[in-house]
Amino acid sequence: MTPPYLKIILDSIFDIRNFRNEITWQRAGAKNDPNRYGRGHDVILFYTKSDKFTWNKLYTPFEDASIAKNYTHVEEGTGRRYRRGDLTAAKPGGDVDFEWYGIRPYTGRHWAYSRENLDRMYADGRIEFRSTGMPVYKRYLDEQPGVPLQDVWTDIRLTSASKERLGYPTQKPVALLERILQASSNPGDVVLDPFCGCGTTVDAAVRLDRRWVGIDVTYIAIDLIKKRLLHAHGPDVEETFVVEGIPRDLHAAQALFEQSAFEFERWAVSLVGGQPNEKQVGDKGVDGIATFPTDAKKAIGKIVISVKGGKNLGPQFVRDLLGTVETRKAQMGVLVTMGLPTKGMLDAANHSGTYLHPATGHVFPRVQTTSVAHLLRGHKPEMPLTYLPYMVASPALQAATQMTAF
Repeated sequence: MTPPYLKIILDSIFDIRNFRNEITWQRAGAKNDPNRYGRGHDVILFYTKSDKFTWNKLYTPFEDASIAKNYTHVEEGTGRRYRRGDLTAAKPGGDVDFEWYGIRPYTGRHWAYSRENLDRMYADGRIEFRSTGMPVYKRYLDEQPGVPLQDVWTDIRLTSASKERLGYPTQKPVALLERILQASSNPGDVVLDPFCGCGTTVDAAVRLDRRWVGIDVTYIAIDLIKKRLLHAHGPDVEETFVVEGIPRDLHAAQALFEQSAFEFERWAVSLVGGQPNEKQVGDKGVDGIATFPTDAKKAIGKIVISVKGGKNLGPQFVRDLLGTVETRKAQMGVLVTMGLPTKGMLDAANHSGTYLHPATGHVFPRVQTTSVAHLLRGHKPEMPLTYLPYMVASPALQAATQMTAF
């Protein structure tokens, strides 16, 4: 829903003369809202910067009832459906009062085309004659673009069961953004989404060969979008964009921690391929989870990730993580620290046991520690191939297209 005052603000920003449409998008089916009408739509406000803008007219398919009603003729031999179009007009223009194949238009009507054009259409097989002898034009269904897109959109949904869902309450279907970008931009144009959230606009821009800029205030959104692009377009897509504003060295990591310990934790979790916590709540030592297939069916293993940004490090953090792994019935645990792990921490990790992967026979440490410095240098923990975070896990038999190595 769009608050009325938002349009007033946008009118002042873009100028009311540049307001083009209020589009009603039916985002869901019937809703049972108590004490009011069910809210099943959002409003999209369409503005342009000036009276010069890109506009590519879009169409939707004809409904079956409309086809049955209007395209009632079927051409012999080809099976093409068509409707008959009038070849006359009310207003004359040029030499339009002549006899053609022994027929003149009805009183008050004139030919809509010249004699030469009528002859050409007849030679092309586009004219046939009614039982009265009056010629008509054959308009084939397969040559029509469809129905011009209107300002009420009911044909695009994002259901609760959709594989697109990434947990964002305001997430939009990628088909919705593709429609908007197709109408208002061309390949190679730049698309800006200053509140890019889970990256639907960015994903649509990549699919449609648009350049793009996405901005968001949280690191988890940036990480989610990066993983989403990898999931949807493969590893080569990472060569097509640059992520700014995230730590590249230990000094920047320390600055992020001092600015927001929670954002630091999210960033550190992403370094080992995990999905960070969405909210800053009592995590009980769990700052993120990585998942991996354990067999050729749908069984999924879990790796608990804990992050410590402080300077006071000790083996108790390793023991706490081991306890969390056991409590959560996870297979492994990884402890990420800002500083280098102490000797006591390394000893505790070495005595935490091992995990045997049932499908590959590979043996991994049950709990291990690593530092931000090691991760920034490209040294990853010993872990199975993990699913890309945020994405709906597919059966392990399809894991070749779903997994990434860390």
